[in-house]
Amino acid sequence: MRQVFLNKGAIALKEVCEPVLHDHSVLVSVYHSLIIPETEKSIISPFDEASIFKSIPEKLKNIFQSLTTKPIIDMVAFIKQEFYGHIKPLGHSCSGRVIAVGKKVTKFRAGDYVACIGSGFANHADIVCVPEQFVTHVNNKSKLQEASFVAVGSLAFDNIKKAHLQVGEYVAVVGLDLLGQLTAQIAKLSGCKVIGIDTNEHHLKVANQLGLPYTLNPNIDDLKHEIKAITNKEGADCVIITKHFDRIIQKSFDITRREGRIVLSQYTKDIALNNDKIALKAINIINIPSYQPFEELLSENHYLFDEGYQAQNVQQFKSLPSFIDFIEHNLINVNSLISHTFNVHQTPQAYSYLQKKDVLGVVLNFLPKPHEVPIYMEPQKGFIPAKKTGLHIGIVGAGEFSKDILLPTLSKIKHATLTTVADQCLSQGLEVSQVYGARKTVIKEIELFKEADIDVVFINSPHRFHADQAIQALNQGKAVFLEKPMATNFKQLESLTNFLKSNNNVPFCVDYSRSFAPFIKKIKGHTDKRSSPLMIFYRMNAGHLEKEEILQRTMGAGRLIGEACHIFDVFLYLVEAEPISVSVESLKPKTPYLFPTDNFSAQISFVDGSICTLIYTSLGNPSMGKERLEVYFDGKSIVMDDYISLEGYGLPMAFNEYVKYPNTGQATLINKFVKAVQKTPYEPPLELSRLYQATELTLVIDELALRGGGEKNL
Repeated sequence: MRQVFLNKGAIALKEVCEPVLHDHSVLVSVYHSLIIPETEKSIISPFDEASIFKSIPEKLKNIFQSLTTKPIIDMVAFIKQEFYGHIKPLGHSCSGRVIAVGKKVTKFRAGDYVACIGSGFANHADIVCVPEQFVTHVNNKSKLQEASFVAVGSLAFDNIKKAHLQVGEYVAVVGLDLLGQLTAQIAKLSGCKVIGIDTNEHHLKVANQLGLPYTLNPNIDDLKHEIKAITNKEGADCVIITKHFDRIIQKSFDITRREGRIVLSQYTKDIALNNDKIALKAINIINIPSYQPFEELLSENHYLFDEGYQAQNVQQFKSLPSFIDFIEHNLINVNSLISHTFNVHQTPQAYSYLQKKDVLGVVLNFLPKPHEVPIYMEPQKGFIPAKKTGLHIGIVGAGEFSKDILLPTLSKIKHATLTTVADQCLSQGLEVSQVYGARKTVIKEIELFKEADIDVVFINSPHRFHADQAIQALNQGKAVFLEKPMATNFKQLESLTNFLKSNNNVPFCVDYSRSFAPFIKKIKGHTDKRSSPLMIFYRMNAGHLEKEEILQRTMGAGRLIGEACHIFDVFLYLVEAEPISVSVESLKPKTPYLFPTDNFSAQISFVDGSICTLIYTSLGNPSMGKERLEVYFDGKSIVMDDYISLEGYGLPMAFNEYVKYPNTGQATLINKFVKAVQKTPYEPPLELSRLYQATELTLVIDELALRGGGEKNL
């Protein structure tokens, strides 16, 4: 299908795969998509040619700063990502026809005509997948082109609702672009006397033609004097600011009456308020924040909806049917706001047209639709080791692990070629493909698994999908490297383990990489010679969760399962004995931003008498450092801090070591796995029995922590 992207500062129309249908979403064949000049210019301008050159010093600054935190060997990948890895989908208001609905959708069915909103959802594309809440019915098919204005129209309704307008009030609308024009029309329909304010004479002329009785240009007219004259010396009852005129914002206090209202719509910049005037005139300031960051966050995590997540009940969703109803009853004139329509093949010309001063709305038409027949290849069963001449790799999930660790490591391996990237967020997948030269980007991971020429799959999807996706890939004859954890519940662990046992020696590995860190191996070299049990203490000062990360908890396992699992594997590696019992204590938080599985202590007892303790907390200060390991045995002590410093007490001085960059063993494990895959028989870097033990320990401790603590024999 066709979709419009911003790619390295240029508008690009790309042929991409169709989006995946989710349980709580609808699949819509787009007929019309609205380009909102003021919104899309703000997205494009930081990436245009002039801005890119202006931003080069900032990019170089980021690169030089990274020299202090990244090894030189990783800098090539970082520079590629910094300069070339930016692809962004465009569009957030469209209309069309429903072609499929998720199994938990109740309000829509295939064949319905609809209008859709949402950054990252209602894209300029042939087909879009949009959450049910972001969609509204269009009963009159002839109004579909006008219905594509639904995003800006619903915001205009929000402005009116939040302004609490009364019949007969004087309302000044500052900014007569699309949002301002629609806000003015709805205010007029509400029985208000509307004053339109803008510096663009064409926009003022359109407002006059649409029936606004008063229009003012602050470059020509004295706003304070003119509005006093219009309002019988009182001033406007309400001023709605829809456009960012800094100097007019200050004047808005002068043109607002005592105890009046100022509405800041979608305003994102800092404002220097005149507090004296606000207090003196008792003006009420109402801010309507932009929903765009919220929508983009959800669009990057589509699977939230499959997990039953419901978007917050924002007023904009309630305004969608109101705007469509006004259009269908011819109460709002939208056609006069369409400056030009373009076919999707004319997308570059459409965006060039935005540079004109007299542009309001520009519509992209996606009709007629191209008819394409998808071609599916039969999957290749049974894993066949790759030939020495090359290894074809597929990646599921283009997140931080892939960008920061996996891909830079794979790019240094000879004869390893990235073939396909699968990611629910198409733009993120395209970015990775562009930087590392993948020939194909898909949304559905099953398409990647079925590609006959892919030898190895690296899975870096949300944690709760790991086990199921690993089984799917292994069933298609792929070697699988699974970013930790191995599973997020006992049912997944049992299913995956049973599959691996019944398919003996299939190439499978989990990223429990800490045991491959040079410092841990050095410690192991000395603990192997011990005569006493081990006493091990490990502290993880994990840091507080940001709001976005808190949202991530609704879609997957917490940090105990996602991160602490590493440390339980280190304990198993160093002790080399069977764990027999665990004891857990966890925080009993009284606030919603603290989690028991982020603040706990776990003690593991082993059959040889060894005891290992993990303290994991999100309460500490990051300047203290994140990880500290202390090992005690045979009158000797070892202390390791953040994989940067290693000190032994009762050991030779040569044992001590200090490095500039931490090495947690991830690159070593990835390299070992890739080499093992190319040999017959496959020799796993980590034995299945240890993978199972580490995961079982993790799940048991997570279960106890969620209860507030407890003990369990294994």
